[in-house]
Amino acid sequence: MLWRLQQGCDEAVEASFYDVRLSPMVTVDIQEAFDVAYRLIHQSADLGPDALQVALRCNLHQDIAPDIGDAEWLITERERFRQLRVHALEVLARNVLEAGWYGAAIEATLAAVRADPFRESAYRLLIKAHLAEGSQFEAHRHYQEYCQLLQTELGVTPSEDFLRILEEGRHGEPSEAAPEGCKEDPMAFVCPDG
Repeated sequence: MLWRLQQGCDEAVEASFYDVRLSPMVTVDIQEAFDVAYRLIHQSADLGPDALQVALRCNLHQDIAPDIGDAEWLITERERFRQLRVHALEVLARNVLEAGWYGAAIEATLAAVRADPFRESAYRLLIKAHLAEGSQFEAHRHYQEYCQLLQTELGVTPSEDFLRILEEGRHGEPSEAAPEGCKEDPMAFVCPDG
């Protein structure tokens, strides 16, 4: 790999008698993803529009090198990065949802759900984003999908908070829930029994 890099760009690799390394001017996407994720989860970070744009462009959607094997050290690093990116994606989704960027919030929450399909907090954010943009059907579809997943795979139901999310959305409890002018849905949605 280092030899191939050297063929394409003389400045990409620095070599001396004692070591070979990438040049400091070379950027590595995984390092950028770690940096952005740490900034997102750090509570005092400035998450203004510019920082959110950078985070949206960063590749927080993929695992570390999924096709290079399963060495023990790599499994540990993949899990570490997966946990970091799921948390970062949720913070990103909350922030872009508050900014009214509903499509970006949905994209971030879907990435979090792909990384951890059983993560209730990611599904809650996904449903809130759909409610915020006025997509009742998608909100209900994901609600039922999560309930069914837990019932089928684990034999459990979601938390009481999750079970109330559509009801809260209809009554406007979360500020970003149902748009004005929507009539209350008389049908109560609950998780299907196993």
